[in-house]
Amino acid sequence: MPAPTTATHPPRTAVTPTHASPATPLPPSQLADQPLAHQDETSMTLESLARALQHGMVPVVEVMSLDGIYKVRIHHCHGISDLTRNDHSALWFKGTGEIRDLMGARGISHGVLTWADQWGDEMIGVESRSLNQEELLAWGTRICFK
Repeated sequence: MPAPTTATHPPRTAVTPTHASPATPLPPSQLADQPLAHQDETSMTLESLARALQHGMVPVVEVMSLDGIYKVRIHHCHGISDLTRNDHSALWFKGTGEIRDLMGARGISHGVLTWADQWGDEMIGVESRSLNQEELLAWGTRICFK
């Protein structure tokens, strides 16, 4: 896996992880199909994402690349949620086109493409630290859904 390159410009304000809150707080049941307390804020269906967007949520959408497959993570004021099916099982994508269509149809115009976190090489004794979530978003590739 190639080493990440450093960006030559600072991240744009519109896609930095600012976790904007809605004007009026939403009851947890409007953010997901089940109360957040039961989900530990780890999953969000397309339907619950659409409802939250209608109520003013402004998420940062992360598309995480995992060696040829992708998962979508929604960063919001209540934490980070994986995009899941209605039964809350993992939702994986084999390409970015379907993600672009799903997010664009819901009015989300942009996101951040990140990569699976693999640092160092224990076989030759090269150690490094993993990037934290803020660093992944800051150094990820800005992508457009429209």
